[in-house]
Amino acid sequence: GGRPHPEATKPGFSGAAVAGAGVAGLALGGLAGYAAGGGFSSDSPRHDSGYHGGGGGAYSGGSGHHEAAAYGGLRAGAGRDDPPDADDDGAATGVLAGPRKADSTRREVERCTSQLPKASAAKTRKLVSQFRKELDFITFDAHVWAPENLQARCIDNDTNGITIVTQCSVDRLPRLAVMAECWSGKISCAVHVPSEADKAATAVRTIEQMYVDTADKRAAELSLVLYREPLDSVGEVNERTSWARELYPINALRNAALRAATTEYVWLLDIDFVPSTGASQALLELAEAELGAHEALVVPALEVSADAKMPATKAEVQQLLKFGKAEGFHVSRYPKGHRATNFERWLQAGTGEEYMVEYEMGFEPYVICRRAEVPQYDA
Repeated sequence: GGRPHPEATKPGFSGAAVAGAGVAGLALGGLAGYAAGGGFSSDSPRHDSGYHGGGGGAYSGGSGHHEAAAYGGLRAGAGRDDPPDADDDGAATGVLAGPRKADSTRREVERCTSQLPKASAAKTRKLVSQFRKELDFITFDAHVWAPENLQARCIDNDTNGITIVTQCSVDRLPRLAVMAECWSGKISCAVHVPSEADKAATAVRTIEQMYVDTADKRAAELSLVLYREPLDSVGEVNERTSWARELYPINALRNAALRAATTEYVWLLDIDFVPSTGASQALLELAEAELGAHEALVVPALEVSADAKMPATKAEVQQLLKFGKAEGFHVSRYPKGHRATNFERWLQAGTGEEYMVEYEMGFEPYVICRRAEVPQYDA
């Protein structure tokens, strides 16, 4: 797929978003939320040569806290300059400046369209259409497959419930294992397989070993889709696409995972997050009761320090916040990414209470919505 910067584009909805503020029985106590188990910090874009399977390619499991500590505690995201307008001009993502700027501009124009008067909106749509024709998107003929031995043996109706839609590279498999332990619903995860034959073979063995090793611990019905892009022919360098080869195809992976989901509702989530205990049933009940057409349920996202115990009640969340061991996701690094969630109001909300979220430019929530209403990611 194409190469928009990680987190730069998420599906949008014309309806208002509803924030689940109070569902009893969740690990975070009286809230429809989840906590980030550490996160990771990276100074370079993730790409084919950057994955590392523990033990020379074998799956290396983790207990969550130890594994999360290696990713940098509270720091979470997809590396420097993530999102691209976060005022961090690290050289690591400098290679993206030219192509990404054009792609980012197109998205910002589209986002502004609905806020303009009708005449201006029509003119803007015309400009966007022209932009689409002129911009040169890089696409690859990727091989996407779902091995039978990596699919969940679902007992209930495939359309019932909420599926977490996510993606990862091989080095993030321990995060997937932790997620699958905490979530009792379905997970559709697309895993990036390197293009080189030897690395691809090692990656597939690592993925299969992880799936077997974690089978007894998993609460989730986990199904994996594998995604691999072809290599250029020997001695042939395609100048048009060579710059994109080194970039991680995050949105193409998200689309692959989304296409593989079968339930009515999906939760669009990144791999480094851990759902609250009991969230699957509680969120499903909330979605079925509250979501209208083209509406999305915003699930508040928290970052919890790697040396802190995962909170089990809202009171524990407040204590972690008080002592600097937790914070709203990216609130100190990229405030507008989740500021609209209004964490202060969420903390004050009672059990069963929801409230409307006012969208602002740059808002990047993790949402639950109807699968049929989710557009494909830009890729």
